[in-house]
Amino acid sequence: MVSIALDVGGWLSAQECTMTATSVQSLSELAGHFPGLLDLAGRVNARTLTEYRRDIHLYLSFCRREGRDAREPQSLRAWRADMADQTSLSPNTINRRLAAVKRVVRATALLGDLPMDVAHGFSLVESVQVAPLRARLRTDIRTPLEPDQVRKLIDAPDTETLSGLRDRALIATFAGSGCRISEVVAFRVNDILASQGAWLLRVLGKGQSTPRLAPLNRVARSAIHAWLTERSRYVDVQAVFTAFSPSPNGRPLARAITSKTAWRAVRKYAEQVGLPHVKPHSFRRFVGTRLAAKDLRSAQLALGHKRLETTVSHYVLDELEAGLTEDLF
Repeated sequence: MVSIALDVGGWLSAQECTMTATSVQSLSELAGHFPGLLDLAGRVNARTLTEYRRDIHLYLSFCRREGRDAREPQSLRAWRADMADQTSLSPNTINRRLAAVKRVVRATALLGDLPMDVAHGFSLVESVQVAPLRARLRTDIRTPLEPDQVRKLIDAPDTETLSGLRDRALIATFAGSGCRISEVVAFRVNDILASQGAWLLRVLGKGQSTPRLAPLNRVARSAIHAWLTERSRYVDVQAVFTAFSPSPNGRPLARAITSKTAWRAVRKYAEQVGLPHVKPHSFRRFVGTRLAAKDLRSAQLALGHKRLETTVSHYVLDELEAGLTEDLF
């Protein structure tokens, strides 16, 4: 038995990656079962497509192991039961995986490779309920960051090193913009804009076809400037956050970092300062909740939400204020 990476555009958990080499399926093999997977390219964003590929692989692996026909709705029901009974997956993860299979099955039916009544049967497979599996929900997933914790995280990297300069700029950008990880790793030097004595970032957000503007505070802008100034001695490229060569004294490379690299950097310093629950999206939540407390519309624009309801549901803190009933009588 060996631990391996799947040829489906991403990494799975250690448990799911532990399988025999013969069980790994290429993308063409996945599409052989559900051609709709390929048809979704260009219709959903790259991250979503990567997740679909991963989830289809897991579903097919289950069906193969249990001797089930993956193109039958009852097999999806059996997978749901298996995930609920035999794993410690959260209900949200289970439901996301079920939704991914349903979407790919529908795309396959629209191509004419699967009867529409079969796709309808898949759509009728119910999600798991959160309440019975609530013990599996992470209790720290929405633990809010405080300003002093953010400052501690920004100051954690060793700025005497080039990698430390980059990582400080990276963390400061997360905390000073509220941008998603995909937006942060992709923006370029000419996407930093001056406006009325302040700074903005031009980023291409989730599900957007045209760039939007996001705020960038002075701490982040200063950290970016320090990093780019030192990096210019080695490479001159538009990508702001670039990788290093793998040698012990790695030199800056011309290629942009990946989301995985950014994730690892944040986790490294979060654990270093005793905040192991922090991940890149924690900074977006930090920015969003603080802006929403001041002005919901500003928070919506800063975060790039199409609907105000999204901002309200995810970034308005629902905490009971003490003393609300004091003046009632």
